[in-house]
Amino acid sequence: MAEQDWMGAREYLQQAVVIVEKFEVLVAAWQVHATAWQFYRHTKEDKPAEASRGRAEACILKIANSFARDEPLRASFLSAPPIARVLGASATRERSLEILETEDGGRNREVAAPP
Repeated sequence: MAEQDWMGAREYLQQAVVIVEKFEVLVAAWQVHATAWQFYRHTKEDKPAEASRGRAEACILKIANSFARDEPLRASFLSAPPIARVLGASATRERSLEILETEDGGRNREVAAPP
């Protein structure tokens, strides 16, 4: 994307998405989906952009839920700027909380993306 080869970037992103959807490697998956989100935002493709952001968010929340609620690494992970950017861009902050409550039985209600 740095060289503004948008067609090439689209192809590589599509290949990366196929790979991360085939193999559940959440750390790579959230980054691929977040990159796709940025790409689609740049190309003014709103629906694919939001779908990619939502997939990145889902991966991030699964990673966060792998830590205990009071684990400092969890808070550090969720507050990292790239993570906060993805979570902060969600349609509503409550959506992240609802996903956490659904996935962990409500144990982590206080965890949300920083605004």
